[in-house]
Amino acid sequence: MNQQNDLEDDHPHGQGINRRQFLVSASLGAGALALTQSAAASGLSSKPSLSPHGTSSTWSFGVMADTQWIAADDGSDPNGVAADIISQINRQFIAHKVHFVVQVGDLCEKGSNVSLSTRALFTQDLYNAGIGFYPLRGNHESKQEDAREFVRLWPQTLTGTHNTTPADAFHVAGLDAKPPVASGSPFTLGKILGSPDPDGSGNLKGLSYAFDYNNARFVLLDQFTPLDGGSAYSLDTTIGKQQSWIESQLSSRPAGTHAFVMGHKGLISEFHVDTLFGETPFENPGPQDAFIKSLSDNHVKYYMHGHDHMHTRSIVRTTDAKSGKVTQLLCSSDSSKFYIPAVLSNDQHYDEPTAPAGFGRLRQTPLSQELNTIGFYIFTVSDSAVTADFYSADVYPTFWRKEFLITKTPTLNFIKRETFGYGLNGQEFLVNPGESYTAVQDKSSAGTTARILGGTNGRNVKDGSNRLCANAVNTAWTAKTRHTASDILSLTGMARNLSSEKTDAYALSMSYAGSGVSQALLKSGAFALAAMNSEGIWVRAASGKFVFGSWNAGYPLGSYGIDETTATAWAVIDYNGVFAVVHNV
Repeated sequence: MNQQNDLEDDHPHGQGINRRQFLVSASLGAGALALTQSAAASGLSSKPSLSPHGTSSTWSFGVMADTQWIAADDGSDPNGVAADIISQINRQFIAHKVHFVVQVGDLCEKGSNVSLSTRALFTQDLYNAGIGFYPLRGNHESKQEDAREFVRLWPQTLTGTHNTTPADAFHVAGLDAKPPVASGSPFTLGKILGSPDPDGSGNLKGLSYAFDYNNARFVLLDQFTPLDGGSAYSLDTTIGKQQSWIESQLSSRPAGTHAFVMGHKGLISEFHVDTLFGETPFENPGPQDAFIKSLSDNHVKYYMHGHDHMHTRSIVRTTDAKSGKVTQLLCSSDSSKFYIPAVLSNDQHYDEPTAPAGFGRLRQTPLSQELNTIGFYIFTVSDSAVTADFYSADVYPTFWRKEFLITKTPTLNFIKRETFGYGLNGQEFLVNPGESYTAVQDKSSAGTTARILGGTNGRNVKDGSNRLCANAVNTAWTAKTRHTASDILSLTGMARNLSSEKTDAYALSMSYAGSGVSQALLKSGAFALAAMNSEGIWVRAASGKFVFGSWNAGYPLGSYGIDETTATAWAVIDYNGVFAVVHNV
């Protein structure tokens, strides 16, 4: 495997493209479906928000991936850097008012001082807006000289101080796109916690690093040639050598805080075979298991990476498929090139065969996928809950050799494709197609119970390797307010398709504190299960027929009611959102 330029790699398993792959990639990538709302059935006046509004502790960060430009310079993308794509995404981050952005590697097409300086220069729009930038290297800037230039151009990986682009970057050769003009002063954002140093050489300083921001810890992992040339390091061993440091960073953070771990390569990828731990998913099971188990044990919900140039969420387990798991987020391309999944997934090809060829089991569950789009992510952190929004823009690349390419950057019209999230005080429930949602049951620390009483996952979406996608349903809790008779539940993960927030119809029930609620109010329909709309206002979760009594499976979509015998409110709905029992809606 050539680490320097994945254009030279062979297609996984030696397979070429076929018609089925092309059709799958086209159908998954074209997807600018209109956002469907369930207002007709539920009576909602607007789309429900997925996190309560107005909390002073709410903040956000952005994530982007590979920004190589492989085609000839089109006048806007110099020195192998997708400058026009970067600039358009930067404007989105600025509009969303994120606090900082992380890029998970592959900053340019061919690592060189000129290319890396060009990428640094087109970070300036973020700095000018007071937004920090925390980068990682990828295999396209994997050499020793790239490592040294990386820490020179982005010293924030050592200091936490941003807007310190060296003056010579503003005079880099080969620019034909108008570069941003620097403004403002250096600013500190985030507390750097240092870098791993497994052999005492300091050769990973500023390459792998960790930092704290607000109530979250970020651990960014570099697996490539370090500052001293790294004769003792290899692709197969470098992350394993960092594992004790990774564990210490995750386990030492304050209780009740979040952690996000990021690298350039995946645990099980979709196109490329090489991973964070070696040339195939089957290699180095011990270090793999230690890493995944560490994330799982320390309540790290997401491992994020790039390298494969497509949006894919999946759950990846340890090699025994039971000692730990993490949601792997393969981030969408921000490059001129796009890949499609192998016909037979890498999990099926390398993990499923029995020993000695494989582990004898599958350990990856696909959740969602979108191909041939350019995208970015906004993560909103609100106390113990995290909500992630994936935005992407359709592009129409042309197949060449083993990749899909664009040769000119279009105007990118970004649409929110999907929302997912979790709560540190909630749970995750994996529901496969055809399974009932009734396994989704949770209880807040103050005693509010939430249950899905009925509904089935009718999703029939397959990824590019022809695997059915499951739903990962997540709950998160916020304390009750003076307007609610229950704690507040955030529910995510049940959408049937990308670009649609509609779910299968299901019956949701929540308990309420019944003392002081009059019979007249209980029977009026105004005391009900409510959803928070996009303005942060509680509205009835459904507004069809009101029933004073228990739910039964015959009630249609839009029905809602009060079950006084169990002190619960219920509604039959077809969307995710933020829910509570509210006194007067």
